Amino acid sequence: MIICYTHHYQGSKGESHRLLERAIAEYTGDKDRASCLVGSLKEVGEFGKPVIPDFDGFSISHSRNTWAVLIAGPECGLDIQYPRAGRFRDTAERFYHPADAASVAAQGVEEDASKEFFRLWTRREALIKAAGTSVAASDVPSVLESEPEYEGRRWVIREVTLPGEPDLSAAVCVPSGAIDEHDSIEYIDINNDR
Repeated sequence: MIICYTHHYQGSKGESHRLLERAIAEYTGDKDRASCLVGSLKEVGEFGKPVIPDFDGFSISHSRNTWAVLIAGPECGLDIQYPRAGRFRDTAERFYHPADAASVAAQGVEEDASKEFFRLWTRREALIKAAGTSVAASDVPSVLESEPEYEGRRWVIREVTLPGEPDLSAAVCVPSGAIDEHDSIEYIDINNDR
């Protein structure tokens, strides 16, 4: 399982495809194969989950100038978010599982509520991406658990820290059994200036 990332993302779709190609080249060790694989990218399912036929699962996320992709087995999810100021208790109350909303509400100051909101948001979004469902889904379980059940399956959610960005909230999700607490994730900086 690897996470390829850059902190120099400019935000274009073409750039995202180039970064995905670079990440797959790092993963496979074959630039030509990576180019062919990215060329076969398609969206499947009701919510347009991106897949590459005959390749491992992957999940792309970006926030501000950071772009990252998780490559891990057939089903996986990654989400990254920079916390920002706001009134997130109300948003959590409307959209989160009651236990998750209560965790945000329990934070003393808004800054802590914001950090908790985005910590849970990345866990929730990673789960949704792995399962291939929608952020608007109302049946998402509490993501306070490390192995929630969702869509008839058990999933493992792990918070991660991208090198060089300690304030970035980030989480990965894979099916239960695909990773354990001792498995490590390899981080590869694919600075897009190369």
